[in-house]
Amino acid sequence: MPSAFTQDNLNRFLVGGNVGFMYTESNVNDNLLGDYKYNTLSLSISLKAGYFITERIVSGLQFEWNSIKTNYEMSSIDFYNSINYLITPFFRYYIFYSLFGQGQFNAGQTMTEISLLNTSSEENYFVLGYGFGLGYDIRLSENVSLEPLLSYISNKLNDKETDISMNQNSFYINLGIVIKL
Repeated sequence: MPSAFTQDNLNRFLVGGNVGFMYTESNVNDNLLGDYKYNTLSLSISLKAGYFITERIVSGLQFEWNSIKTNYEMSSIDFYNSINYLITPFFRYYIFYSLFGQGQFNAGQTMTEISLLNTSSEENYFVLGYGFGLGYDIRLSENVSLEPLLSYISNKLNDKETDISMNQNSFYINLGIVIKL
C-alpha cells in the first residue's frame, strides 16, 4: 500500500535541476560617496542526483552555477560581476505528503570582477558554506514533479592571496523539476 508521501518504493533515484532568478534595484543614500543607484541581476542553475535511503530521506550531490551582475549609476564604480561554481552534498527529508526540508553544505570557487574608475580587477575566492530550505513536490506524473524551493544560503569566501574574506547570506526562490527513477 503506498504511503501518504511522494516516495512509494524504496531504493529509487532522484535526478533533476533548478533555476532561480533575482532582480534588485537599489537607491543608496551615502554621506561619504553621495547618493547613487545600482541594479543586480542574479541567475542560478543547478543539477542534482540523489538516492532514497529510506522512504522519506534522500541523500545526494548537487552542482551549482550562479552568476551575479551588478551595474552602478555612479562615477567611481562601474560594475561588479561574480560567478560561483559549487559542489553541494544535500540531504532531504519528506515531512508530510509532498512537503520536504533540505539541508546542504557548499564548497567551490567564486570569481569576481570589479571595475572602479574604468579600471578592472579580478579576484578568486574559495567558498565554504551551508544552506537549508523548505520545498514542495507538485506531481506532474507518477515520476515527474515540479519543486518550488525557498532557501537560505550562507557562504564564506576567502582569497588567500589578498587576505580578503567576506560573508554572503542570501534567500532564494527556485523552481526545479525532478524525476524519480
